[in-house]
Amino acid sequence: VQSQAEIMQGDQGYSRKHATKDVASYYFSVPAVVFEGTVTINGENIEVSGKGWVDREWSTQALSDDQRGWDWFSLQLDDGQSLMVVQVRSEQGPYRFGSLTAADGSTRTLDHDDINMVPTSFSKMPTGRHLPTEWQIQIADVDMTITTSPVNANNWLPFAFPYWEGPINVLGSSTGVGFMEATGY
Repeated sequence: VQSQAEIMQGDQGYSRKHATKDVASYYFSVPAVVFEGTVTINGENIEVSGKGWVDREWSTQALSDDQRGWDWFSLQLDDGQSLMVVQVRSEQGPYRFGSLTAADGSTRTLDHDDINMVPTSFSKMPTGRHLPTEWQIQIADVDMTITTSPVNANNWLPFAFPYWEGPINVLGSSTGVGFMEATGY
């Protein structure tokens, strides 16, 4: 059951992914969906329910030639707000964008200058590389400074397009839960 309207990310769904090149997608999110169901574990049925996040994105290409990967966060905050922020990393530095949705469903698009993201802790992946798994995220003009930490830092997925993905906790000026995805490490 959808409990909040869809958010058209970027400019009415057109979501730029690069500061100077024509790399973009059509992208929408539904940050507040109520889920109910049954999970069967060892033959035992367990009723479950909770709030989830659904999004869809279509693009002609994931990254431009100079981009290496991204760090993406979808957060459900305890005060009813939802925050989506992403940075696409390139040789020229990160390109950031996102949205902040109030409990009433009103949404504000966030541009690069609205968002500050700094990794605060790294975890070693099976590839031998170190991946940032804890972050500090700031949205300065709303006095939001939060830190994210993974529920399980060992969420490396060695698929054809390897990436880290998993649930996270949020603490700081706002608290809550969310999901993080990181590629290109």
